[in-house]
Amino acid sequence: MMKVIRLSDGRIKTDKWINRYLIRSSLYLIICLSLLLSLNGSAQARPMIVDINPRKINIDHDFKGISLLVYGARNDAGNIVIVVRGPRENQILRRKGRVLGIWTNVENIKLDDFYSYYSVSSMKPLTSVQNDMLLKNLEVGLDNIDISYGDPVSPKKLAKLKRSSIKLMKGKGLYREDDYDISFWGETLFRSFIEFPKNISKGTYDIDVYLFNDGLLHSYQTLPVIVEKVGVEAYVQDMAMQSPALYGVMCVALALVIGWLAAWFFSKRQLS
Repeated sequence: MMKVIRLSDGRIKTDKWINRYLIRSSLYLIICLSLLLSLNGSAQARPMIVDINPRKINIDHDFKGISLLVYGARNDAGNIVIVVRGPRENQILRRKGRVLGIWTNVENIKLDDFYSYYSVSSMKPLTSVQNDMLLKNLEVGLDNIDISYGDPVSPKKLAKLKRSSIKLMKGKGLYREDDYDISFWGETLFRSFIEFPKNISKGTYDIDVYLFNDGLLHSYQTLPVIVEKVGVEAYVQDMAMQSPALYGVMCVALALVIGWLAAWFFSKRQLS
C-alpha cells in the first residue's frame, strides 16, 4: 500500500517522493554527523541528528489529520525511541454510573497539567531498555506518564484513574504507543511517521528522540512543532477566549437576528 503524507501547505506526497527527499536529507545528515564527531570525538554521549517535516501544522475547517515525518541518522547501536508530547491542559474526567436506573455522571475528576497528546514510537519494545527507573523519570511510555489530580486520592484509586484517563485518550486517537514503528536504511538512517488526528489542540508539541543502549541514555534531541488554527475558526476561538463577554453578546445578537429573519420569512409565505 502506498504511503502518503500531507504537508502543512496542503500538498499530498507519495512514498516515492518521500524516499527521494530522505535520501537527499540523509546525505546532509551524514556529512553533519561526521563533522560533529571529528570536532567532538572525545564526548561520552555521541550525537544523533534528527529532523522533521513539516515543522508547522495549520488547522483549518478542512483539516483531517496529518502524518509528520521524523527522520535522522545515528552513529551508535541502541534502541531509538520517539516521544511526542502535546501541550499540557487541565481536563475534567467524568465517570458514569447508574442512579435510580438511569446512566448519568456520578463523579467529576479534575486532571492537572494533562498531556493533550502523547505518542511513543520505538524500534524495539521499551522493555529492551532494561532501565525502568530511567524510563519513568523521562516519562517514556504510557505507563510512565505522570498524571496529577486536583483532589488527593488513594494509590489504588490513582492507578485506576490513570488507566481510565489513558484509555479515554487512546479512544480519541490522542494517545498511542507502537513498538517496531521505526524503519531503518542500514545501521545509520531511520525514519518514522507520527499520526496527528484531526482533533489535536493548538500549541507547541515537543518531539523528543532518545537513543538508549545498555540501560543508559546515550543521546537525546528535541524538536518543536507548532500547531496553529487558521481562518475563521481561529478568529472565533480567539474572540471567545480573549473577550468572552463580547463573544456572548454577539452570539445572542446573531441568534435574535436569525430568529427574526426566520419569523419574517414564514409570515411572508403564509400571507402569500
